[in-house]
Amino acid sequence: MSNKTTEKHFTLFKKHCQKWLDVFGLKGWEPYFLHEPISSSDENVEACVIYDTKARNVTFYLNTVWNTQITDKAIIRAAFHEVCELLLGKLNELAKARFARESEVEEANHVIIRTLENVLL
Repeated sequence: MSNKTTEKHFTLFKKHCQKWLDVFGLKGWEPYFLHEPISSSDENVEACVIYDTKARNVTFYLNTVWNTQITDKAIIRAAFHEVCELLLGKLNELAKARFARESEVEEANHVIIRTLENVLL
């Protein structure tokens, strides 16, 4: 099955990415949005995010071709997923770093916890 995302899907994706950026208070990022094919070894990539923690730039991509059914709910879920990837980004980077200090990992962990406390409680 191959489905193509539309401009309407892309608008919905951007809207919900921005919503979750706002909800999680991720205001220190310069967001960009692209609607284009995503090349990956995983054929089921519906969206992705690429970020630069030093420059504070983030680009959210919506794949133009999906191998699953495209629904508004699926687009909204993809947007939420990619913003969560950004929320956890620093912790992910530190976990992959060869020489991450324990204090750096602990700090990144608490940034996420405080964000969730402020949003959810």
